[in-house]
Amino acid sequence: MSMGPSTQNGAGNRPPKELFAVYLTNGMLYDKLNRLAAEYSLPVEALTELAVKRLVDDVELYRALRRGRIGGD
Repeated sequence: MSMGPSTQNGAGNRPPKELFAVYLTNGMLYDKLNRLAAEYSLPVEALTELAVKRLVDDVELYRALRRGRIGGD
């Protein structure tokens, strides 16, 4: 998977957003993602964003556990 950033200005008073293109090189992962999107009537982009958020949250939790901090510190 490769990601490339590109900046887009937000409309109105909204702050600018970062856009990333995610290229899946694993065909099985691509198929599973598309099947989940169809099953739950969600856009593939929404599922991808949820997956990335979950990964980042898990990494932050693991780092907090390594530092001995548990529970929202």
